Amino acid sequence: MPRMFPRISVPGLLLLFAGTLTGCGSDVTLYNVKGKVEFDGKPLPYGQIKFIPDSSKDNKGGGGFAEIIEGEYDTAKNGKGTMGGPHILEISGFDGVTQGTPPTGENSEEETEYLANGKTLFFGYRTELDLPEEEATQDLTIPADAAKQSPYGKKKRRAANEP
Repeated sequence: MPRMFPRISVPGLLLLFAGTLTGCGSDVTLYNVKGKVEFDGKPLPYGQIKFIPDSSKDNKGGGGFAEIIEGEYDTAKNGKGTMGGPHILEISGFDGVTQGTPPTGENSEEETEYLANGKTLFFGYRTELDLPEEEATQDLTIPADAAKQSPYGKKKRRAANEP
């Protein structure tokens, strides 16, 4: 009786299986970045920083991020490291003073606007930085006019029923 399936050896199957696993891991090394952030000559009370690989300079891959607390950030403590090379940094800053009360959903007519991180000082400020492929300290100074430089522009708030 003829065989309908070709004969495959066990070592051949193992080799095939091992070959498919080589693409499953990540061999990208991430490096922690830390530093101080000043805005208008003072430590930034609160903010976020995103490290975006600059693809226009042939740096591709995943980005990193960190939370800025009392003028300092550290991807090892509250974020994700970077892979080094040319990056675009996108930074947003807040005054750090909580305003309003958290929404409860019970009586939305009386709820005020809730700002957990405080008022926005600037949003989406961008700068370029070439990060080393090692642990690094990078202090950043955000200019006072950063609020005017948002890449997203000023968004006009629409009335509730306006299309």
